Amino acid sequence: MTTHPSRYDFVAMSLHWLTAVAILFLLPMGKWMVDAAAQHTAPPAVIFDTYQLHKSIGLSVLLLSIGRIAWRLYHPPPPLPASMATWEKRAANLMHIGFYVLILALPLTGWAMVSASPWGIPTIWFNLFEWPHIAPLAAIEAKKPVEDMFKGAHDVLGNLTILMILVHVGAALKHQFIARDNVLGRMLPRVFLTILLAACLLPMLTQGTDAAPAQWVVDRATSTIGFSGTHAGRGFKGVFETWTARILFDPNDLAASEVEVRVTTASAKTGTLIYDGTLPQGEWLDSKAISEAQFRSDKIEKTGADQFVLTGQLTLKGRTVPITLPFSLSLSGAEAIVNGSTILDRGKLDIGQKSDPKAEWVSNEIRLDINLRARAERPGQ
Repeated sequence: MTTHPSRYDFVAMSLHWLTAVAILFLLPMGKWMVDAAAQHTAPPAVIFDTYQLHKSIGLSVLLLSIGRIAWRLYHPPPPLPASMATWEKRAANLMHIGFYVLILALPLTGWAMVSASPWGIPTIWFNLFEWPHIAPLAAIEAKKPVEDMFKGAHDVLGNLTILMILVHVGAALKHQFIARDNVLGRMLPRVFLTILLAACLLPMLTQGTDAAPAQWVVDRATSTIGFSGTHAGRGFKGVFETWTARILFDPNDLAASEVEVRVTTASAKTGTLIYDGTLPQGEWLDSKAISEAQFRSDKIEKTGADQFVLTGQLTLKGRTVPITLPFSLSLSGAEAIVNGSTILDRGKLDIGQKSDPKAEWVSNEIRLDINLRARAERPGQ
């Protein structure tokens, strides 16, 4: 295209102001949430929501920036005033190039930082779908140094963006009120565009204002899922060595709290070779056919001071049974200690029902013990 209008078109203005408002919203939000997380000046749930919102808007800036650059390639901007000095025009062009680099690099480094985090916390884009991590970064083993590198780059780029915004705004005001050459007018939207932008931004800015339960990260080194029972009159105990837990919990918002646990049944270990060799077999946990057991919560109720009951569905060997798990909760700042136990009926779960249906050898009641130490998710990681 060779024509040069006197003003930016509707699409260019929309992309410019959506990106600008999002960045102006992100910068103070980023500083607040980092300080709040470090100094514990806000509830974990609020900090968590803020980080998720920050990531969602940041990724939106990345998409808007790509769209803006693509549009710019095929739609030339209006010419700068002839009265501008050559050095001013060159400075303006360099400033625009710098902004394009920043609005791409800033969200990219944030995305990379989250992807390389040892915590592996997912990013849910405006609570609509999970935004994927950058696969090569998520796959590396020594994640902490890489995460720190991108975090440092993200911080530097954020500060540089603030500096460039100040210079950009100062130059625009100089042209508007001193040079009076209407440079600012080329990008100022009409009233209807302002209303449109506000309507588009309103859902973004209000997203997450209702605090959701915090996500808790389990300390696997000090947490166990254990089981116990009797065999031939002698007691046995064991643990599952491989499992994952997704915990969203707020003692003041139990209706929105939820728990999901996945256990690799072949990881059951008792320390006794005969038991460890028997448990994965089809008659018992049938680990080759169905490798995972899964628990999903239905509700959590408070029954007393620091006492709760978790109810949900346990699926094992293709069978689903209801589970009720009373547990105690000890909260200390952002750390929680949970201890609970329940009794499983192996008959209902079709465990050992061909060889020992009457529980003559193995107790029908198997005790499940849950001992967890968890910390409110380190937001943004």
